[in-house]
Amino acid sequence: MSTLKLPKPENWPERSVRLALGGVLFGAGGFFSAAWAAIFGKRGDGLTAAVLAGFAIVALGFATAVILSQLGQVTVDATHDSIGTKLKVDRVITLLFTVALVAAVPSGVLFVIFVPRGTVGIPMSSGERIFTPYLIGIGVVFAVVGLIAMVTRGGPGYILLTPQGFEITGIFFTRKGLWEDVINITDESPDKRTPFTISIIMRNDPPRVIQGAYSYTPCGRGLYWILRHYWSHQENRQELIDGRALERLRNERFEVN
Repeated sequence: MSTLKLPKPENWPERSVRLALGGVLFGAGGFFSAAWAAIFGKRGDGLTAAVLAGFAIVALGFATAVILSQLGQVTVDATHDSIGTKLKVDRVITLLFTVALVAAVPSGVLFVIFVPRGTVGIPMSSGERIFTPYLIGIGVVFAVVGLIAMVTRGGPGYILLTPQGFEITGIFFTRKGLWEDVINITDESPDKRTPFTISIIMRNDPPRVIQGAYSYTPCGRGLYWILRHYWSHQENRQELIDGRALERLRNERFEVN
């Protein structure tokens, strides 16, 4: 299925220069780390090679995920049951996130333990040997928590649409709402700067914000229009529990207004 036939939400760019640049920088950093991991491995410095190899996997994993999403190379991973329709983050992107987080843990632990001892061959000043392990240690904690959350929740995120409302789940949060409390669904972030954002404006509560819509459907467009459709068409909400919502998404049968 290709949701690229659906119109781009008015306030979304065709591509995000910032995200593309981030993907390029992560990719460059990943290749650089991989090259030096190979060099240190040939020198017999297995410890430094292991640390750099882990960093390379992390950087290349995130870079590949960003590039695929920016190119619209995303497959819809969705299911339905008697509760509603659930859209998950693309399986390839989920795999890339998982591999990156798994690689971050052992390489990060090695960095934290051995850099202060001066046994890792990465050139650093004495101050950097003291300071950077704390930063990497924080990253390791986030990676572990993220992996636990992904295992518990079945991935880095999902969006559940039911006849009554919606549930937005990420690695570190869950936000819910009822359709009757929604007053608008917009294509802008509250700060007006984050691209590819969907903001669900609530009557008496802060907006429920979805970032990274492009991880769920190609270029994020299908996700935006399916949310707007079932918010504005109460008479169609039973489709969310009998599979017709997924058929509508596959056939792109949405009123785009």
